[in-house]
Amino acid sequence: MSPLPPAPASAPPLCGLCILLVEDDFEVREATESLLQEEGASVLSVDSAEPALALLDGTTPLGLVISDVVLGGPLSGIDVAEAARRRRPAVPVLFVTGYAAPAETLGRRLPVDVPLLLKPFRRATLLAAVTATLNAASRRVHA
Repeated sequence: MSPLPPAPASAPPLCGLCILLVEDDFEVREATESLLQEEGASVLSVDSAEPALALLDGTTPLGLVISDVVLGGPLSGIDVAEAARRRRPAVPVLFVTGYAAPAETLGRRLPVDVPLLLKPFRRATLLAAVTATLNAASRRVHA
């Protein structure tokens, strides 16, 4: 009797997904980027809205935008989400924030259909939020 071949290694859950990560806190950005890469994602990581907008104008295929709501500078994550909707309507957005009331901090309303993940978050919570966001976007496309 010959031994069974080894089971194929399963691909990481985010394998093949390119994520635009917009986070102004260096340590949070680095940790989140590393976590997403460990799960198989390719990550374009920026520290403010302006370079995020430039990437949204580019040709790099994006599967998800994850943006902090409150960013340093004149533009916020809400601006990033609005630009993503205009420039890449099929790309879902996930907000993250460390503020209890980020909209009040900015004096603006958060889009009601963009999920919000509170910081600090654990690996499993981030992955669940990413998966839920991608699944919701997929349901909208196939509806």
